[in-house]
Parts: sequence; C-alpha cells; structure tokens
Amino acid sequence: MDSDGLLVGVAEYMKTSNTYYVQSVAVLPSARQSGVARDLLSYIATVANWEGVTTLEIKTIEETGNCKIFESLGFVVSSRIQSERFIGKQGQSIIEVRMKRDV
Repeated sequence: MDSDGLLVGVAEYMKTSNTYYVQSVAVLPSARQSGVARDLLSYIATVANWEGVTTLEIKTIEETGNCKIFESLGFVVSSRIQSERFIGKQGQSIIEVRMKRDV
C-alpha cells in the first residue's frame, strides 16, 4: 500500500514440493520502479524460509522484457522453451522463460 492506503501491488504464489512457485506479480504502473515487486518477492522468500522451502520459481514471457526485471531481483534463467500455449500478436512464436532464485 502507498501512503494513501492504495493497494499498489499483489503477488500470488503456491508451494510445490520444495519450491514456491510465484504465479503472478502485478504492480500499478504509477508505482513501478519503486521497490514494490522487490518487497513482495522478499516477503514470499521470508515465508518460504519459515517453511523450509529453498527456492522461488517464476515463469515469464521473454518478449515482455520482464526477464531483466526478475534478474535484477536475483532470479536466474533455468530454461527457455518455445511456448505451446501462447502466440504473439502477429502469430509469431513466443518464448517462455523459467527462472529460479534461492531463498
């Protein structure tokens, strides 16, 4: 929340074996680049640590440019595959990127 009590970011995650899979991270455009995503992922890492989970994992679409954002938050690319679920606006192939980070 910002200083006015406005919700500016959310994250959804779930536990899978010894990994927390971060399903989504969303931050209002007006609040981006202010540490909101970093704080959300830090909180998830703290909860994971309490439960003995050692890894956070996230997937993103390479063409969005989000890989660089997640790399700046400590994630590293563990795989890149051509998506079987998504296609680009002009029908082009899309690359799904799986990224991981130690807690």
